[in-house]
Formats: sequence, C-alpha cells, structure tokens
Amino acid sequence: MKHAKRALALLLSLCLTAGLLAGCTGGNRYKTEDIIAQLSENALTRDTVVANVDGQPITAEELLYWAFYDCDYLAAYYYGGVENMAWDGAFRTDDSGEEQTLQEYILSDALNTAKLYRILSTRAEADDITLTKEEEAELQAEMVDTAIEDRGGKVEFTQWLSQIGLSYDAYYKMNSIQYLYRHYLNRLTDEEVDQYLADGGLYRTKHILISTLDANNDPLPEAEKASAKERAESLLQQLREADDPIALFDELMNANSEDGRDEEGNLYNPDGYLATTGQMVAPYEEAALKLKENEISELVESDFGYHIILRLDADTEDVRAEIFADTLDSWMETAVVEQTEAYASIDLSVLYPALSDYRLSLQEAQEPEPTETVEPTNTPQPSGTDTPQPTPSGTPEPTGTPQPTGE
Repeated sequence: MKHAKRALALLLSLCLTAGLLAGCTGGNRYKTEDIIAQLSENALTRDTVVANVDGQPITAEELLYWAFYDCDYLAAYYYGGVENMAWDGAFRTDDSGEEQTLQEYILSDALNTAKLYRILSTRAEADDITLTKEEEAELQAEMVDTAIEDRGGKVEFTQWLSQIGLSYDAYYKMNSIQYLYRHYLNRLTDEEVDQYLADGGLYRTKHILISTLDANNDPLPEAEKASAKERAESLLQQLREADDPIALFDELMNANSEDGRDEEGNLYNPDGYLATTGQMVAPYEEAALKLKENEISELVESDFGYHIILRLDADTEDVRAEIFADTLDSWMETAVVEQTEAYASIDLSVLYPALSDYRLSLQEAQEPEPTETVEPTNTPQPSGTDTPQPTPSGTPEPTGTPQPTGE
C-alpha cells in the first residue's frame, strides 16, 4: 500500500475524539474556541473548506490538526524547537523527484491523511456503514469520558481541544472513522482471509523459549544446557496438566520465556509471530506447521534453545488490514483532490509559532504563583549569593498533541 500507509498507521494508533454521530449533542456541551480564526486573524475559520476529495469538503481544522501534529513532531525531534524550523528551506524530495520545502511537505502530508479520513467517511456512508450503539458507547467511554478524566475535567478537556485546533464535533467524528474502518475489515469473508494466508504461506504462533545460548550467543556448557531442558520440560508438564493450558501458556511465557525483553522486562512479541514459510528456523517451522490452532507442541530444539510452541489463529486485524490495503490504496489513487484558494493561503510559518505561543500562554496561566520563602532572621546568608529563581522554558511541551498509542 503506497499512498495510504502512513495515514493508515495514524488512523489505527491515534486517540482522538469528535462528535457527529446520530443523536450526539456533544458539540453543544463542549464549546471550544475557533483557534484557527484566532491564529489566522480571521483569514480562515475552522469551517473554511481548504480542499475537496471527490467533491466532499476537507475543512481547515481537519487539515491543520494533522499539519500541527507533524509540526509538533518535527519541532521536538528534528529541529529542537519551533524557532529553528526552516519553513522555506528544502526539506525532502517527493515521489515525483521534486524538492519540497518544509511547509510544502507538512501540508501535503496532512492533506494525504485528511484525504484518507474523508474517503473512508464518504465510502462508509455510501455503503450504509454506521457505528453500532455498542460502538457509540465505547467511543464515548474511551475517547471522551476517559479524556475528560485524564485532563482533569470538562473545562481542561475543552481547553485541550482548543490547543490542538479541534472542535468537539471534529474530534469525535475523527475518532469514529477507525470504527468505520474496522467495519470494512470485518466485511472480509473467512474464505478471503484463508486464501490470503494460503497464498502467502502465512501462519501465526507464540512460544516459550528456554535459551541454550549465553550472553555472547555462544552455546551453553552441556550441564547448563541439560538444566535448561529440565526447566523447559517442567513448563511443558505444567501445561499438559492444566485445565486451561492456553491461559496458562501466556502466564508461563511472560514469566519464563527468553525470547528478548525490553528494559522493563516485557517480552518484545507477547502476541506472537505472523510468519511466512521459510522465515523461521527449520525445526521451529516444521513443528509449528504440524500443529492445529490452539494446539501446543512438544519440546522443539533449535540452535536457540528449547521451544514450546502454541499455534494461533492467523486471522487477525493486522492480516485483514493487509488484505484491505489494496482496496484502500485504490481509493486513494483514484480520488480527485481539488485544493481551494484557502489552501494556498495557509502559512504555517505564521500559524504554528502562533499556536505554540497560545499553548505556552495557557500553561503559564495554569502555573501557580510562586510563594516567597521567608528565611529565619537568625540564619546568616552567604554574602554575595542569590538564590537562583527558576526560569520558564521557552519551548512549550506539545501537550496539545495526542500521542499515538503503542509508540
């Protein structure tokens, strides 16, 4: 999937929140400032149409949310601050081989993401795909109620929306898109998924690995290797005797597997591996392919150690996303995008620094007044020494930008 890949990654990972579902009156409860109008000195409003995708509008708040998202990331991790961003400098070469400035890159990237959201929304409406009542309730609970609680209340939540340049309605609607997307994944038939898995030689497993290698990846001495085997056999025996071996498998895997862990001790691949034939070491693959779904292997020895393998259903959301990717990419390729004059008038070199200043002003307003510490009069102070006062950071933290989960 060429055109939609990055935009789709954002779709699946971001926690937004917006409100145009049937019967939703959230927009009346959470009135936000039109920060777009404020930043542009009314040259734009959040409802200004900046582009059309197959005749359907993309508004300034939809486009600029994604533009500001990119700006926050680049300012923090590429330029080291808003003040260092070289808006008119050559930033990258696009797919056609032409150089793009930083502003051109950010706007084109934001437009691509907004385009994906618009296409999915339009297609879903045409295909009569809507959220169920259960999904509406989940969206309200996870994306609205939880956000309000995390932010400290409705006032803080509304202020946060203003910081990221979104009305409540836009926030809620943008979050609803991921549910529409999953409806498309669920429309794929089991036969389509099975055929895709068979064509790709794909299978999915997780395993408990008791390693027979030392820290330098050299083989353990025979005595230590024998001890590792005994340990693996003990784990396998526990699984064989368990009433619910599948549930116990995860417990034993998380506690014992030596398949690589992060700094906090969490396994790198707790959900297992989706592999294609020829990808895994031969003993592992041969044993895995002989298993039925939810079947646990005997001990399998490889150069890495002793494995206990659990075969899993490979029909996952990630697999369905890969299958649907071609359709989605085709929609992206064939969609007709028309930019308006308002799009051409957008100047991020003005808007984004102004947004950063606005965020900083909100932060400063929330900071408590410093309290003066009165020194006891009988305590002598070192002559010529002043107590240094804290100085506010000139670069506000991008608290207004929702961060992708799982990053």
